[in-house]
Amino acid sequence: MTKTSGKYYFACGFLWWLLHGFFRLLDEIEDDYLEEKLEECDLKFEEVSEWLLEEMRKPGLAFRMQDKAVSIHPCIQSYEEKIIGWFIDLETAAKKKFQNLETQYNYLYYLECGWLLHMLVVFDDFVKSLDDTESINSYSRVSNRFNELSNWLQDEISSCANDFSEESKLELYEIDKRKLYDQLTSKWISSVTSATQQFL
Repeated sequence: MTKTSGKYYFACGFLWWLLHGFFRLLDEIEDDYLEEKLEECDLKFEEVSEWLLEEMRKPGLAFRMQDKAVSIHPCIQSYEEKIIGWFIDLETAAKKKFQNLETQYNYLYYLECGWLLHMLVVFDDFVKSLDDTESINSYSRVSNRFNELSNWLQDEISSCANDFSEESKLELYEIDKRKLYDQLTSKWISSVTSATQQFL
């Protein structure tokens, strides 16, 4: 497998982990409003998640871990602590901005939706930058799924902003939010690159 193909499959893997990890911290919160939101997210993420898993299966046992041929899954799994750390960074940002617990929870959900939307754009740019025809064609065939998810996330973000009890503060925190998203994007790209180097 070429390094370019490896980057593509790890990009799929790390994006899948973002969809999977989205629920990790939010599931621990006992809140009826969030529980309803997360049930809807689960349905909306399904098609993109399934496609990413299908892509991840394609290389088979093409990766190396401790001198053994393995699938991409244990390679991605070895980054679990780091990936969860990205969501903890979002949680920390929410805690710093708001004292009220309910407001913290809602802001964390708002941040996670925004970051996932941001990362769908990053993934799109990343795949196209690889200049790999097979990968781009495979992704292009399901671009409608990504567009639908992006549109839903955008609507969800707008809805959250309208419902937010301290809506006026969201604009004040916009610059900080963008900086955080950029930092997490760099970590995501770095992980894709380092995993490609480590396991191929």
